[in-house]
Amino acid sequence: VSSGTQTLGDIVSHLCELAGLTSSQIDVSALTQTVKGFKISNRGTIRQALEPLMTAYYFDCVESEGVLKFVVRGNPTPAYVISEDDLDARMSSEQPGVPLNSTRLMEMELPYEVSVVFMNLNNSYQSGLQYDRRLNTLSNMQKKIELPIAMLDSEAKGIASTVLFSTWIAKTSYEFK
Repeated sequence: VSSGTQTLGDIVSHLCELAGLTSSQIDVSALTQTVKGFKISNRGTIRQALEPLMTAYYFDCVESEGVLKFVVRGNPTPAYVISEDDLDARMSSEQPGVPLNSTRLMEMELPYEVSVVFMNLNNSYQSGLQYDRRLNTLSNMQKKIELPIAMLDSEAKGIASTVLFSTWIAKTSYEFK
């Protein structure tokens, strides 16, 4: 494949076809970014092949009406709004519960540094390393991400920053019925 001619949607479509899915069963229309290079060097599941792409290009896969839709994260428009009246589902004989539970990770459970290992376009596809650090934390946890994707140093640095930032932003999770 010539450098810079494949979109992320093309690669995801191909991987889905390898899994036996047809083009009518997937929607990759939101995945328009150009991929400079991608390597699958180990045998594994299609999901394992997709995960590095999902990390680097910040997208998720959801099933809707029998179609796998690949959507980019960060859309400012919510997919669905759940009213407070729809929370706390229970049998009529049960006592009301807490409609929304939140769980917050402790600072020590979050990384202070995220490192990204990648195929460096500026160094003949040799391994490159970029990282980002959070300076104001007591955590000493490091997270290393290996991406079999060809990219520039600046792109890998951006991925490290995004993963670090999003990990800290997502430290509070919510559970509801």
